[in-house]
Amino acid sequence: MSGAACEQLRNLRLYVRDAEARGEEWTMAQAAEVVGVDPEYASRLLNRTAAASLDAPTDGDESNRPVTLMDEDSPSPEESASQREEVLMVLSAVDRVLDDRERRVVLGRFGIGTQAGTLNEVAAGLSISRERVRQIEKRSLRLLRKACAPLQTA
Repeated sequence: MSGAACEQLRNLRLYVRDAEARGEEWTMAQAAEVVGVDPEYASRLLNRTAAASLDAPTDGDESNRPVTLMDEDSPSPEESASQREEVLMVLSAVDRVLDDRERRVVLGRFGIGTQAGTLNEVAAGLSISRERVRQIEKRSLRLLRKACAPLQTA
């Protein structure tokens, strides 16, 4: 639709809305006269804006395919809910099973609630060696797997 047609349609709608707000009856001929267009054209403009399907071809060309509005790579709502439940389960296990230092290592290494850190970064934050961070991480993951195993089989 051209810019002029959009402006004419806007003016038609304004006239109709104002007339209805005042409680006046209006005709297509009156609306067309106020806007300065042919009554038949005014009717086509007002009818053209009726609801249309997003899947309907716009110009009769069958090569137009419907637009996919949802990203096909994004998880379904069911998958998202399942993932949230799993994350909550793991965070609960982190709080239940791990001591403070183990918790800080796991959260720091995997970026839970913060940016994921390297062995060096986590070690510097805890004032321990990289090797000790690796050992704590390994032990913590083993404890978490053990704590979450009964929940995964259910």
